Amino acid sequence: MSNTQDVKPIRNTTKVEKSDVHTLVPQNNIFAFRTSPVDFGRWTITDISVSLPATPRAVFVQIKFPPNTGLNVSDNFSTVVAIATSTLIQVNVWRTDSSANPSINYAYDLLVIT
Repeated sequence: MSNTQDVKPIRNTTKVEKSDVHTLVPQNNIFAFRTSPVDFGRWTITDISVSLPATPRAVFVQIKFPPNTGLNVSDNFSTVVAIATSTLIQVNVWRTDSSANPSINYAYDLLVIT
């Protein structure tokens, strides 16, 4: 197991334009969107600026990797939504793998219920 006490997070900020947030039901309370790709390290904190009609009750996040990234079955990811408001969603990701430099670009796919 690697020593993680000296790992510092990479901080990202990205904005999702209102036109890129898609309503999935007529009740206007379930939304889906994808962020632009951001830099990723062992521990990554990403602030996503959004414009939602209400504070989210639930946020589901999936990491979307571009093709040909060289990921293998030993890569593991933990994803936590730390903050969810009508204007900001903060996602924390921890990656465990065997490489010394896990740097990669990725995007988030989000499903939000307000």
